[in-house]
Amino acid sequence: MEDNKRPLIGNEPTAPQQDHPEELEAMIAGYARYEAFAEGRKQRVAALMQRPSARKWSPAKKARMTRRYFEAGQGAEQAASNVALLRDRLTRLAA
Repeated sequence: MEDNKRPLIGNEPTAPQQDHPEELEAMIAGYARYEAFAEGRKQRVAALMQRPSARKWSPAKKARMTRRYFEAGQGAEQAASNVALLRDRLTRLAA
């Protein structure tokens, strides 16, 4: 009996991925869009937290809005760092 084992799906050996400028530019554009979205969300939440009516919020809502503010800030920072890394990879690829 011959042993014809096939690798499981997803376990096939793959060649090292090569960066393509078009893919990198698309990824840069996507992260830049997300960075703009996260910055806008951070500004909107900050504006809501500055309203006089925010003093009347329940502690749970205050905590939720604070969490949203910090998550938006972290998302914007991560997207900015990813954009910087991808631009660096793109410049190394072009050189």
